[in-house]
Amino acid sequence: MTQGSRSDMQANAKKMGAKVGSSVSGKTDYLITGEKVGASKLNSAQAKGVEVLTEQQYLELIGG
Repeated sequence: MTQGSRSDMQANAKKMGAKVGSSVSGKTDYLITGEKVGASKLNSAQAKGVEVLTEQQYLELIGG
């Protein structure tokens, strides 16, 4: 992540009421991707219909 560490972003999301996970499931709403996202995680998200957002798109979504 370029706007902060992953742990900082997770803590901020939790403060806003989000449940943060490390894997993609059918209950996942968004996958926030950094520069080093793995192909298997992207494929899993796409197969499960999870919306994939870049870090910048996520920051815009939360008004950051």
